[in-house]
Amino acid sequence: MLAIANKNGVVEASIPGLADMARVTVEECQEALAVLSSPDEFSRTKENEGRRIKECDGGWVVLNHAKYRAKMHADERRDYLRVKQQ
Repeated sequence: MLAIANKNGVVEASIPGLADMARVTVEECQEALAVLSSPDEFSRTKENEGRRIKECDGGWVVLNHAKYRAKMHADERRDYLRVKQQ
């Protein structure tokens, strides 16, 4: 879902469409969505009770999208600097 989320962290898809993109059955996709949208007491991110996604009109919102997006940019910058110094 991170890979197909827009810049605001919104994944616009139907469950069958999401299942097709992930190459899983519709039932497996529904099970995964249930896990991702449920509270997780062991999550390192305590915001939203550890939930990873929230359903919205037309799809889902990846709740910690901004965090992962910032981390991705930091990783890309680090790799760029490493190559530049070589």
